[in-house]
Amino acid sequence: MHFHQKAGVYQDTNLDPDLLNLARLVAEGVGHGMDPEETRQALSKLGFQVFGSGSGGRAVYRMQRTDQIVMLHITPYGPSILDEMPRYILLERRSDFYINRVTDTSDGTILDAATPREASVQGFTYSGAFFQPQEWAALKMRFDRELQDYDNACRIMGTVRLPLGKRSPQRAKSASPPKDLLSLKAFIRSGRQSYKQRRDNTRWKEIEQKVQKMSKLVSKLQTLGKAPSRVILYLEGLDCAGKSSTGGIICQALEKSGYAVRTAQHNRPPTPEQKAKPWMDRIRFEYPDDLYDDDEEVPAFASVMWDRGPAGDFVYGGFQDATLSEKMQRYEEFRTYDYNCRAEGVLFCKVFFVTDRDSIAGTLGKRLAHKRIARDLRTWLDANSVEQFREGVQEIEAHIDPTDFIAFNKYEENLEKFTEVVRNTDYVGHVADQEHSSIGYSNPWIVVNTSNRHAARLNIMKAFYNQLKRFSNSPYDRIDAYDRLNVFFGGVDKVERVAKVTQPVSNTIVEDKEHGLSSRAVLQSMLLLLLVYAYANQTWNFDIDDIT
Repeated sequence: MHFHQKAGVYQDTNLDPDLLNLARLVAEGVGHGMDPEETRQALSKLGFQVFGSGSGGRAVYRMQRTDQIVMLHITPYGPSILDEMPRYILLERRSDFYINRVTDTSDGTILDAATPREASVQGFTYSGAFFQPQEWAALKMRFDRELQDYDNACRIMGTVRLPLGKRSPQRAKSASPPKDLLSLKAFIRSGRQSYKQRRDNTRWKEIEQKVQKMSKLVSKLQTLGKAPSRVILYLEGLDCAGKSSTGGIICQALEKSGYAVRTAQHNRPPTPEQKAKPWMDRIRFEYPDDLYDDDEEVPAFASVMWDRGPAGDFVYGGFQDATLSEKMQRYEEFRTYDYNCRAEGVLFCKVFFVTDRDSIAGTLGKRLAHKRIARDLRTWLDANSVEQFREGVQEIEAHIDPTDFIAFNKYEENLEKFTEVVRNTDYVGHVADQEHSSIGYSNPWIVVNTSNRHAARLNIMKAFYNQLKRFSNSPYDRIDAYDRLNVFFGGVDKVERVAKVTQPVSNTIVEDKEHGLSSRAVLQSMLLLLLVYAYANQTWNFDIDDIT
């Protein structure tokens, strides 16, 4: 339940921060790189002037600073991905003293390259994002692997490599083109190597067991009358962090136990109708009941999955430049909404996803490959005159867009903004519950690191399982939410309540020490002690006469 700011952040080397930031600006300036003149103008706005060019499209730019010079080398780096050519870039910062000394000579161009540099950064640009070498390797390897698996899946359709009952193309589901993103992933898995398929099957069986366990618990709580009739599953975090695929495991468990699950997308700007209402109003951030029309019957057990939500407004929406007092007031509104959910018997599960840059780069490579495959699927469908699957192909293509690369370029900045929101909305009334611990309501975020997707899926199931049990074991009467808040905040009025929480949570968080030892650690320690005892015993009883 504790979160460290740098969780999931992988840093291969300690790069010069000035040049690293400049490299990301250069990547934005290069963009898609289709128009060289547009690229030169964008780099000129950053202060770079054309210094030279070479064969193969290589270009050299020069930036003059007060006491130093920055050289930029840009080279097209094939092969192209989706008709866009990546660029290899190298940024070098050199002392102005050495530059002036050598450029006065007749062969200054040659000596210029040999002058010592103070710092350098190299990497790749694609679609306006800068990738360090290991990040680009992760993207390219995942892109190539997905295409190879897709090619293998196409090659073995209806052949002897399929199970015995599916060798007939008419009976084999994998003999037809994928219809949507879910079927495409299953189709690609059929083209992987045998040992990888066995590994994937083992992992999915393990996850399925967790889903069944969760479903049985929910069904048991429903029988006892302790299960929440309404569940809000709020998934928040960085782009390409696996929110939908990982959080969707919980939705599967809820559906198996009789919940009606719907999805609400909150990754778009608010409508004029929503802007006229308070920020945390149910007209935008819905309860499950709000997703049903008046003529629809609301199920007894309903759930909604928020794909992004209020925290996205602080990173991508209208609160990016808000003042501290404005942010703290918004945090108070969020906590009030959270508390109202509990007072009304709604389980509000908040999940924050973090991951490292390498994992995001790999996910971008996978989605680029899927978009490339979607082109082939269109040709496939055109050849068979199939019209009903067009929407599924559009879903595959829409799974990646330019904003994903912009978000990757601002990874650290976005992570810090999300972290700030999580810290300040982790505990509902984190100030007041010190005085009224028996009344205060704590609903901490579940923080999941998705660098390892399989481990993340297992961990999120365990965390939701514990939160569901805690929710069912501490029932609250469904009374008026505002009265409950007045008791919670000691009966003060709204102005005083807002004033009590205008101090942000400190960025310096010291995690609590974990208490107790796991059974595995105890067993390993006992085996280690036994090994030491056996070694000492054999050494002590050793007799040279036994050998002779």
